Amino acid sequence: MKRVMVAMGYWLVLLWGLPGNAVAGDYKLPDTGQNRCYDNSTETRCPDPGEAFYGQDAQHAGPQPAFQDNGDGTVTDLNTGLMWEQGNSSDLYWNDANVHCDELSLANQSDWRIPTRGELFSIVDYGYHSNAAAIDETYFPGCHLDDYWSSSNAIYETGHAWCVNFSTGTVRPANKNSYLYANERCRVRCVRAGY
Repeated sequence: MKRVMVAMGYWLVLLWGLPGNAVAGDYKLPDTGQNRCYDNSTETRCPDPGEAFYGQDAQHAGPQPAFQDNGDGTVTDLNTGLMWEQGNSSDLYWNDANVHCDELSLANQSDWRIPTRGELFSIVDYGYHSNAAAIDETYFPGCHLDDYWSSSNAIYETGHAWCVNFSTGTVRPANKNSYLYANERCRVRCVRAGY
């Protein structure tokens, strides 16, 4: 049930997390990969039209995730046009994650930044199998089953930013003033506008 709620909330979160200069229609929202249906408490067969619980994420297909390995340490998402850092950072405090992206020079590009929460959600794959990362490991090999920083602030928790977990596809707020909190480190996967 937790994955269904996360996947259903995915679309709302994705829309909230789009860059401020994005215009409706700029992005083709990729399918979430969610392929299971649930009732109030357990996994069940996907219901037919008119039955209770009909219309779940698993019953609606969007554009399939489509990536291109650029062969230079970057991956381009062909649905969103975003270019992603292919590798993984170590666990970083918020300020260090910003410095990492600001100073990143990869694929002859220097305009890297921390992605928004919605941008990170756009590469989460909810159809993954247990003990595998919730991401296409063909294009993002060795993705750590950890939290990754987003640039999106948790409005109700001042001084916090959302982290997306690539083990479960869930989010949690982490304290950006993390030098005070030794456990508040996340990884970062930098992004830039692609096309």
